[in-house]
Amino acid sequence: MLRKILVIFQFAISGALIVGTIIVSGQQRYIRNKDLGLNKENVMIIPIRDTAFINRKLQSFKDELLKLPDIKGVSSSVLVPR
Repeated sequence: MLRKILVIFQFAISGALIVGTIIVSGQQRYIRNKDLGLNKENVMIIPIRDTAFINRKLQSFKDELLKLPDIKGVSSSVLVPR
């Protein structure tokens, strides 16, 4: 009796793991193919290594960039969008 219960339990766990894997795979595919609304051709990335600069002058740097007529928006991020 115990052996039958354990086999059924093992089968149920295997089925749940398979279904979970299929769901996670579908979510990852969705995330990779989702349109982020970002035209990557019109993005300029300026790496800034000096954390003291970031802490002190980031907002004034953004404000100066926004004064230029060809720049529509400025943002900052720790990670670079791919």
